[in-house]
Amino acid sequence: MSLIQTDQMYPVIAGPSKFDLMLNLFDGESGTRFMYFDIKTTTYVTGFIMYIKGVHRENGSGESWMIYGYNADFGNISVHFSTKDRQGSVKFEF
Repeated sequence: MSLIQTDQMYPVIAGPSKFDLMLNLFDGESGTRFMYFDIKTTTYVTGFIMYIKGVHRENGSGESWMIYGYNADFGNISVHFSTKDRQGSVKFEF
């Protein structure tokens, strides 16, 4: 039984750098675009891989992003993420 719950926000405590995000989005050879994030639940820290479906800028800073994707175990995922401090929040939509 997963301790991750639908439609709850969890803090992202580590994620990709801006350079890694850029490479992931523009690497034409791989065909599969994914990122790794670490999150903190109420009882533990865990990581997950997210396959990227889309990204857009949250504001004009060039450091704040909305990242949309999915994971086989968690379904659809949305991440509000800062590449400046590599933290943010994630919502699993199952």
